[in-house]
Amino acid sequence: MWSISFHRIRRIFLLGIATLGLFELHRLSSQVSFRNALSSIHQGPCDSRPIPAIRKPPEAVSEQWSRLQELFETHQPNLGIERADFAGGQMAKATVELLANYLDMTAEEAYQMRREHATVVESLPVFPKGVFNGRGLVILAGGKYSEIAATTLGMLRLVGSRLPVEVWMIDMTEEKAGWCDQLASQGMACRFVSEHVKDMSRWSNHYQLKIATLLFSSFAEILYLDSDSMPVVTPDHIFDAPAYADTGAVLWPDYWKPTESPYTPYITGRSNEKASTVPSFQTVDSGQMLWNKEKHWKSLCLSAYYNYFGPSYFYNLITQGGPGWGDKDTFPTALRALNVKWTMVPHHLQTQSWDNGTGHGIGSGIAMMQADPADMQ
Repeated sequence: MWSISFHRIRRIFLLGIATLGLFELHRLSSQVSFRNALSSIHQGPCDSRPIPAIRKPPEAVSEQWSRLQELFETHQPNLGIERADFAGGQMAKATVELLANYLDMTAEEAYQMRREHATVVESLPVFPKGVFNGRGLVILAGGKYSEIAATTLGMLRLVGSRLPVEVWMIDMTEEKAGWCDQLASQGMACRFVSEHVKDMSRWSNHYQLKIATLLFSSFAEILYLDSDSMPVVTPDHIFDAPAYADTGAVLWPDYWKPTESPYTPYITGRSNEKASTVPSFQTVDSGQMLWNKEKHWKSLCLSAYYNYFGPSYFYNLITQGGPGWGDKDTFPTALRALNVKWTMVPHHLQTQSWDNGTGHGIGSGIAMMQADPADMQ
């Protein structure tokens, strides 16, 4: 039985969510306050269970990052890779020859990067016991994403979730006036990447910030949500899903087939030679991820390496400018590179479109619907 767990929203003309009759459509203007977005909580299910307290990430988190950053800088890519102008329409007929022609990379350059990558993998730190604890939800907000996150967080409590929440932003300049106080009243806490990263010059792209929230979060077990990934049922139970208990990492599928360079498996150590066939796996939608940091700390750190040099190298290696360029496929790439067990939700991504009465259909909005990982049938 396929059941909906999350809606991911692609906003085209309106800012809001299509709830397929499950909940009221919320529309937000740029002036909406977090308090307004949370006002519907009182209409939701009554739940007196306490929300677990959230502790501030300890200083050890920043120390861990300093050591990782030093490792990454020592083994940075030996050249920059320009983002390819990948024609999405060619994806359905992509051949390994076509995929091989997007990046300007020699066999010697690939070999040198393979050596740097292997050294990073050998040097990845073990999980720091006692630094992280508990289960919680992490969401990346800030800037234009804060208004969308407000609705998602309001819906989270409306559907009955009692998970503690960390809401991450780049720095305090991204906080809307009074937001953090309002968050605290709902068992949520503001967190800032800049408190752990002294030099933000390497973090120039918003896609790079997702890995920072996962690394720096105080939680040991994380349900990560993009600001526009909205639960339509309480997600608390998925931490007890057999698939998560078995592997410790659950990812959801995206629409797209992979467009990675044939050098990707060679550079990342999955193969001893350049790929001769088109990958058969599905790309992932990283708008929601379930991650046990103790089980997959090294995978998380390796993904951080990919994201740290993402815009200048790894995003272009892994997607070559194809659909989904950014952080999303750095996570399965790291898991495959370390040859560890993880779970891809087997249900295909479903799509629902709606219009605003103008008859323009899909041009008004689209919802991406992801399945509940506790329902793997």
